Amino acid sequence: MICPYEAFPTRDAWVMIAAGSDALFAKACEALGVPGMPRDPRFKDNPARVAHRAELFESLSAVTRAFASAEVLDRLQRAGVPCAPILTLDKVAAEPQTVASGMLVAAKHPRIPDYRAVGLPIRWDGERPGVSRVPPLLGEHTAEVLAELGYDQAAIKELASRDVIQL
Repeated sequence: MICPYEAFPTRDAWVMIAAGSDALFAKACEALGVPGMPRDPRFKDNPARVAHRAELFESLSAVTRAFASAEVLDRLQRAGVPCAPILTLDKVAAEPQTVASGMLVAAKHPRIPDYRAVGLPIRWDGERPGVSRVPPLLGEHTAEVLAELGYDQAAIKELASRDVIQL
């Protein structure tokens, strides 16, 4: 196990920090303004950091929370420490790499204009398979599923009247 190799909170988001060696940990601490942290006996080497993972997380989180994610990433990248932003889904969808990969597949949806779904991560003859079905509304297929399970229409209506199910 490696420590730190996890997500840390910042003032506005989360960032992944992968300081996989003692040298990278020292660089990360220097970049984040806590150069003495590697001298703490709990954090002096990777085995000690792993044994004190919770304390290290709390100590580093107190530092990273003081900065915006862009500043943490800039400081760590300039120091050569592997790191990356943790993006929300809307930001992932807007990333140039996501767009270029073709992983978001457009599909016709009866209720959502410009609907896109995550495509299969495979291609046949250079083509990614399309979307065969869009997600249903809550309760859209309840009656159909219950009928397949042996419920008759009267039982299904009775369950709906008691708000046990939504149709």
